[in-house]
Amino acid sequence: MQGNNFLKKFADIALPIPVFQNYTYEIPEIMEPLISIGFRVLVPVGKRKMTGYVVGVKDKCDRTDLKPIHDLIDQSPAISSELLNLAEWISDYYICPLGEVIKAMLPGGINLESKTYIKLIKKGSEVQKYIEENNISRQEKILQLLLKQNRISVRQLRNKFHGANLSFSISKLITAGLINREIVLSRAQANIKYEFWLRLSNSIKENNSFQ
Repeated sequence: MQGNNFLKKFADIALPIPVFQNYTYEIPEIMEPLISIGFRVLVPVGKRKMTGYVVGVKDKCDRTDLKPIHDLIDQSPAISSELLNLAEWISDYYICPLGEVIKAMLPGGINLESKTYIKLIKKGSEVQKYIEENNISRQEKILQLLLKQNRISVRQLRNKFHGANLSFSISKLITAGLINREIVLSRAQANIKYEFWLRLSNSIKENNSFQ
């Protein structure tokens, strides 16, 4: 299996997170002619997906457990070679992660990131029955919250309950068939801006209409 790795291409990705290392992902065959240094790509990070920046492309990698790039965000590189060189210098000089430097250089709100939600899929009577029969404080608090708003992000739950035993409680409720997990890709907040320009047509210039 390792021999097949040398037929593939790999990309070194800088992620906008406080970590001083780049991550290597496999480039899917369909993307090989398209991806080069400077592109923004969507990559899996744990159970979520987030925007990363291609800072290197290579033909060989010793690892066989790499995840593939999920999607290509742009049709052309978002980061020029000059901008990437500057980002690398800033990262080295000021001792800050390369991905966070690149993110700060680009317009805010253009990155994509997935969010994980849990959603109630059973009626209130079934939920109340589960609460009465199991009497588990953390699970009950999650269910009571979902009875009020039906769906909530896992990040909001972690902030509310400080993350203690949260994954275990969510797994138990999924196994019980009371909730399900949804992964939703957020939309970029920044919109493309256009500028309109006017110019004289060649026919007007030739006829000297304004003389």
